[in-house]
Amino acid sequence: MAFAFDHYVGIPWLDRGRDLCGCDCWGLHRLILLDGAAIELPSYAEAYAGVADRRVIAGLIAGSRGDWHQVPASEARAFDTVLMHDRPWHVGTVVRPGRMLHVPEGRASVIEPFTSGRFGRLVEGIYRHEALA
Repeated sequence: MAFAFDHYVGIPWLDRGRDLCGCDCWGLHRLILLDGAAIELPSYAEAYAGVADRRVIAGLIAGSRGDWHQVPASEARAFDTVLMHDRPWHVGTVVRPGRMLHVPEGRASVIEPFTSGRFGRLVEGIYRHEALA
């Protein structure tokens, strides 16, 4: 049975949110990987003051890449991470080729393309957690 990514569409954005009541982009990605792939990622909710804490967030991303391996966009599959340069960083979860589930700041979670449109130029890379390799 396929994982029901649609269940996570419409979750409101909440700075440092980590559950179905509200999530930031990392909180949503963390929730999806736990529910759909049994991978428990660190919360980091207490590690930064909010999405405006850009320097700390950049450091967290740089420091946690050891568990992740970059894959070509053409090989992206469900549960991979889409890392984007966007204020300065944003993440989404691949749901199927070319589409990601993410929660933009100030909006509800949505499935959108990551290979074209406004996100196509922002993608820094696609990453797969070592537990999915």
